[in-house]
Amino acid sequence: MELRHALPTLAAAAGLGVLAAPAAAAPPWTAPQVVSDAAVRQPALAFGTGSTGVATFGFGPGSTRLLSLRAGQQPVVTASRDVQSVEDGPLPYAQTRTVVLRRRAVGQRTALGFSFGRQDTGAVGTVRGLRTVQLRPGEAELAVSPNGHAIIAFAEERGGSTRLWLSTRRAGASRFTTPRVVRGSGSVRSVAVSVNDRGRFVLAYVFGAGRTRTVEARLGTTGGSLGGVQTVGNQLGIASAAAVIAPTGRATVAWATHDGGEEQNEPTEVRTNVAPAGRATFAGQTILDRAAPGALATEPSPPSLAAAPDGTTVLGYTLSGRYVGTGTPGDANTVTAARVSVQDAAARFTAPQELASDGVVGQVAARADGTFAVPYATGVPLEGGPSPLFVALRAPGAATFGAGELVAEDADEDAAVAFEPGASGAPVVLFTRARASGAAIARRAG
Repeated sequence: MELRHALPTLAAAAGLGVLAAPAAAAPPWTAPQVVSDAAVRQPALAFGTGSTGVATFGFGPGSTRLLSLRAGQQPVVTASRDVQSVEDGPLPYAQTRTVVLRRRAVGQRTALGFSFGRQDTGAVGTVRGLRTVQLRPGEAELAVSPNGHAIIAFAEERGGSTRLWLSTRRAGASRFTTPRVVRGSGSVRSVAVSVNDRGRFVLAYVFGAGRTRTVEARLGTTGGSLGGVQTVGNQLGIASAAAVIAPTGRATVAWATHDGGEEQNEPTEVRTNVAPAGRATFAGQTILDRAAPGALATEPSPPSLAAAPDGTTVLGYTLSGRYVGTGTPGDANTVTAARVSVQDAAARFTAPQELASDGVVGQVAARADGTFAVPYATGVPLEGGPSPLFVALRAPGAATFGAGELVAEDADEDAAVAFEPGASGAPVVLFTRARASGAAIARRAG
């Protein structure tokens, strides 16, 4: 039996254009605008520093739909474009620009490149080459800061081992640097990158070699400096990592991990490590949370991180759970806890707050005033039936998140939230719809 939350939703045939049919309204959120009527995967969205932004999701065999967003209006989607050659992004920066990590099949290898596009039209620009490699599937990542510093990292398969490559771009530059190897041995998975307006970046990944099972990170700048490899913590055999660097320079790495052995008797743990602003080294691994004994050893969902301007960082995550009967003979569902934690002034994560005893956390976001938003679906059935989608908000200085606000009743488990620009920018959420019926987007109007 396939476990819920274990794998991304598989795509089916793509719908075209932005569809007008709304889903159920749930004030203070606007009625969701349906943007695809076919199965989608990996929804993501972000805004630039002006009034526009970009949302993306995958569909079909290798296609990506790009949605142009306009802040402060409904419907928030103003244009739609489908492309075949996107590996990651487009990611918005400045007022109108985007950067895109591009791909092209060359036999059994992948030619990676980059391009610059526009938020308002969805244009992706002309590809410029980086390197052709035997790409490890899903292991090419792009990050960009609001003013245009950018970083690309990708993992190359080499006969049972991995080479990890890195390329950077300074704000205003026309090209990325020639990729260089930053890890040349072992097995690298779950690559994560983040960069801030000062050009300081963090690169993190799950590493394995022989009996070694760790999570590693490197700190550097787009100006050319690169710190040494740091072991930020251990992992139990299977892990999924996330990383973020705050505007202050504070770097946070978080990972969910569980036992990958035959017994699989270690439930999911969530671990973190922080390099404070101005420090070149990480302070030390912390085990933040742990699933109850006997919890299912499902593939750990990636944790999600977002940082406020003062460096405070929020972490949202889903813990593995148990099978629970549904009341139908022979039928059962998995119950997973949706939780969140926020760093204190000393960069320590506080005791986790449970948003739902049975839920799935999506991609979190931070606003310029320090407000955090966490989307989460509750009671997601194993077979993908409709589930309520909520967004919980935490005001600056508040001790906890408020009660979740209902966005839609017909969601699946994948969702991402972003704030429109400014200290009072409204949150916008993009989510997959139940039963592989597409995707929708909603904006908080109140």
